[in-house]
Amino acid sequence: MLMMMTVDAAVEGELNRLLMYLALTVAAAFLEFFFSIVFRHFTLRYSRQRMELSKSTLFCNMLKGFSKNADDNIAMYSTNTDIVYGKYFQKHVLLVFVASQFVFSVIGMIYLNWILFLAAFAASM
Repeated sequence: MLMMMTVDAAVEGELNRLLMYLALTVAAAFLEFFFSIVFRHFTLRYSRQRMELSKSTLFCNMLKGFSKNADDNIAMYSTNTDIVYGKYFQKHVLLVFVASQFVFSVIGMIYLNWILFLAAFAASM
């Protein structure tokens, strides 16, 4: 949307509007970059905390019922918890991120042209 406004201002020859929209476009690109870094940080932090909790609980339970197979079980559980980390905890955060992008995209489409949004929504059904 900002790029469209920037191009429109450039075509119309309005330098003040062009500079304003160009600054807003650069700011939006910077914010997108910043939020991608913040998203990655919180994804890793959340996942690490959940994995540490899961592994410590698992290891405490294993030590309570100590047996000769404990080493094999701990290795097996470590491998399985690493799989859970990649397939479950990171997907939780990714789901929230994608859902928020979808909601903001729908809001942006409605803001730009609500009739076109309704036509696209009706056509997709």
